[in-house]
Parts: sequence; C-alpha cells; structure tokens
Amino acid sequence: MKLHFDDLKKLKEETAAESELAPDQRVLAIVRVREPGYVPPDIQVRSRLDDELFTAEFPAGRLATLRADDRVASVELSRRLKQID
Repeated sequence: MKLHFDDLKKLKEETAAESELAPDQRVLAIVRVREPGYVPPDIQVRSRLDDELFTAEFPAGRLATLRADDRVASVELSRRLKQID
C-alpha cells in the first residue's frame, strides 16, 4: 500500500492531556473532512466554517475512530488558552 501525504496530516503525536481523557468525556475539536457536507456519526457540529471544515463536540472515545475514517482529513482538539494577567 502506497502512503499518501494527506494521510500524514492526521498523524499527530498524542499529548499527555489527550491520553488522560475519559472515553465519555465531551471534547471540542476542529474537524476537516474530504467530502463536502460529510459529518461522521455521533458528532455534533457546533459551527461550520465551510463545506469541509467545522468545529465539533463529541465523546473523547470517538477520537481513534475519527482519525481512522478515510473521509476525515484531520481532527485537532481545542486547547485552553493560558490566561494572561
């Protein structure tokens, strides 16, 4: 099987915070899909930026399934910004 460059975009090193998430814990993420209008199962779209990019909320246990979905180009969990005093 030939490796395609687009497949590498989904491969991100799992952060310590991500590995500590409970499977049923709700997370927020930015999701990019390859098929316009596609929304993976069990994903709640919060805001659509265009036909292939949206913010979403879903259980953390869905991360591996989303990253394995051929129609999903990337999933990036949102991170809390540090407060500036």
